Amino acid sequence: MNSDIKNKTLDEISSYVNERMNVNELHNSTYISTENMLPNKAGITDATTLPNMNLTSAFKVGDVLVSNIRPYFKKIWQATFDGGCSNDVLVFRAKDGTDSKYLYYVLSNDKFFHYSMSTSKGTKMPRGDKKSLMEYSVPDINTETQRKIAKVLSAIDDKIELNNSINNNLEQQAQAMFLQSIRTSNFNNVSLINVSTIKYGKGLPTSKLVQSGYKVFGGNGVIGYHTDYMYEKPQILISCRGAASGTIQESYPYSFITNNSLIIELEDRRYYEFIKQYLFLNQLHSYATGSAQPQITIDNLKTVEVPYPDYAVIANLSDNLSVLSKKIYDNICENEILVQLRDTLLPKLMSGEIDVDKVEVI
Repeated sequence: MNSDIKNKTLDEISSYVNERMNVNELHNSTYISTENMLPNKAGITDATTLPNMNLTSAFKVGDVLVSNIRPYFKKIWQATFDGGCSNDVLVFRAKDGTDSKYLYYVLSNDKFFHYSMSTSKGTKMPRGDKKSLMEYSVPDINTETQRKIAKVLSAIDDKIELNNSINNNLEQQAQAMFLQSIRTSNFNNVSLINVSTIKYGKGLPTSKLVQSGYKVFGGNGVIGYHTDYMYEKPQILISCRGAASGTIQESYPYSFITNNSLIIELEDRRYYEFIKQYLFLNQLHSYATGSAQPQITIDNLKTVEVPYPDYAVIANLSDNLSVLSKKIYDNICENEILVQLRDTLLPKLMSGEIDVDKVEVI
């Protein structure tokens, strides 16, 4: 480590943004809450609802948004558009002399999230302490070096984003392929519950999450890792608690599923890709009950029907969908390697342990 690098506090390089805006100026793609921020630094998705109030917090392009609830989920995003966010999302803005992209990487460092947890308040739902967060120690690096570090790390993130874009295209191909099959065929429908076993995942206290191991799927994606897995093969999941209730997602091989999701165990695994695509295109949000805390129960799903033709009719389609799914999963695996590389380089570049001038941009 370079002992010549001195430190500053986070307060010296950034400030909290306290601007407000009208909620009626927002729509689902420009409102950010802890619900639609993705765990493990995976960015954001569209919000399912807007807040029932007149004003909310505002942010601008380049600001860094960090979820202040349960910091161990590592929810962070650098704004690519102007918008609004909930009060549980902290908005940081770089001060003069600080590169905004560098600030993003300062805050996406695992060390920052660990610090946020260590100074947080509350046990069941810990929240970062805003005053303590601004006392976080940051390497005092000149702006030119900040930009070089950000350039190296951004190159990795750009490759991750490219893979994500490729996957989005592959998913669209799969949907188009499936829809073409549906349009040109007259398939009989059956009750989903008659061709599968639907069960809840297992309860898993957050204290049982570990730094690495088998991925844990909550109600809205991967939330961490566990020392054990439940399924060797991917499973079709239905989010069953909270605002995401009814959202269809797919787990990865060798995953643990929490009880915030329902698991569809098909009796005939050959139908997996076919049923998965149908449910992706026919989300089950309308089956959720409850307003304060929406949820979906197994009983709620008794009326859900899915097309279920003779397998010979869809064998070729299923094979083609499987090929696309494998390509998607291969890109996901490559992204995991890239994320690990980025997160390994990040603290070493900032501490000076690795000379940024000697790193080749990929």
